[in-house]
Amino acid sequence: MDAGSFRFGVGEFECVSVSDGALNYPPESLFSNVPLERVEEAMRHLDLPTAQVMTLDTCLFIDTGEHRVLVDTGAGNLGAHAAQMFPGLDHSTSVTGLLLENMRASGVEPSEIDTVTITHAHPDHVGGTLNETGELVFSNAHYFISEEKWEFWTSDGQARDAAPATPSTTTS
Repeated sequence: MDAGSFRFGVGEFECVSVSDGALNYPPESLFSNVPLERVEEAMRHLDLPTAQVMTLDTCLFIDTGEHRVLVDTGAGNLGAHAAQMFPGLDHSTSVTGLLLENMRASGVEPSEIDTVTITHAHPDHVGGTLNETGELVFSNAHYFISEEKWEFWTSDGQARDAAPATPSTTTS
């Protein structure tokens, strides 16, 4: 097992949980309905740092025998868009964009992915869809997202105000 992945089986499917990195949020951005003092107390009780909450950004690769599926594409290399995509994030300590490296280290070639399934279109789930030049990272794949999610993110206002450019997507 590689530190950036975990391999397991589900029936006949081979699965690999692959890390894209970790995002660090100030506690108040995740626990806005609880007094900060109470959050910090709970974090101290668990021996966790109180200044930030680390959330792992993990994607799932599934080899069905017929298809090589990736569930979500991680946050990707946030670069210049980091502050816009994650305004409350601690950008000095968050590290993302490790998905391709960790896929290869676990024996999965990104070019072999033929299906990408997007659970929902938050930046930490679709940020790794495009590379720095705006091209699809998984260019040999068909992309799927629920019709409800597609409608939400492409409706007037949402796509313009909240979402970076997205590839042509098949809904199902």
